[in-house]
Amino acid sequence: MSDLTILRVQRELKPKIEDVLPFYLDGEELKTALDFVAYLRTNKMSPTWAGVHNSWTYSYKGKGLYNIMLRATNILFVHYDEGKKWFIEPYLRNLSKYDDKILNAELQSYLWDNVSHCRNFLMGGCNYHSCAPGMSKTIVGKEFNNICSAHARVGRRVMVAYDPSKATIDCIKKLLEFEREARLDEHKWRTHQCQ
Repeated sequence: MSDLTILRVQRELKPKIEDVLPFYLDGEELKTALDFVAYLRTNKMSPTWAGVHNSWTYSYKGKGLYNIMLRATNILFVHYDEGKKWFIEPYLRNLSKYDDKILNAELQSYLWDNVSHCRNFLMGGCNYHSCAPGMSKTIVGKEFNNICSAHARVGRRVMVAYDPSKATIDCIKKLLEFEREARLDEHKWRTHQCQ
C-alpha cells in the first residue's frame, strides 16, 4: 500500500480520512476521531479530500461547513501549533443566529475555550493575511480580543479545536447542526424573497 501521508499520493488517490487517521492518531484518540467521521457520514456531511495535504472538508449550501486537518509539515500549522496532531475547524458563519441554542445546550465554554486568536510571527504565530493583531468580537455573549480577523469575517477560525476531546467533538456536532439549520433557514428565506 502507498504511504497515504505523502501529498503526491494524496493528490493521486484522494484518500478517505479514515484511511489516513491511523498514521497520526492511536488508541482512544483514534477511536474518537473515527467515531466523529462516522457521525459526519451518517448525517450526510461526509468529508472529502480538500486538495491540500492532510486536509478534508465539507460544504453545505455552497459554503464550507468544516475543515479537518491532520498534522502536516505545513509551515503555518507547524509554527503555532507545535505538537498538535489534528484539528477540527467548524465554519460558524451564522453563529449569532443560534447564540440562544448554544447557551440552552450549555456549549458556550467549549466554544470559548477553542476561540482562534490572531498570532503575529513577531509575537509567535500567524499573520499570513497581514491582519494582526486581530479584532475584538463578541462570541455567545462574551467579549474576546485578538480574534483572527481575516477568517472571522467569513465565519472561519472563530473556533478551532486542536486534539479535541470527545466532549469537545460532541459540542462541534451540535454546532454543525445549528449552523446547517441556520443556513437552511437563510436559503428558504432567499428563495421566498426571489419568488
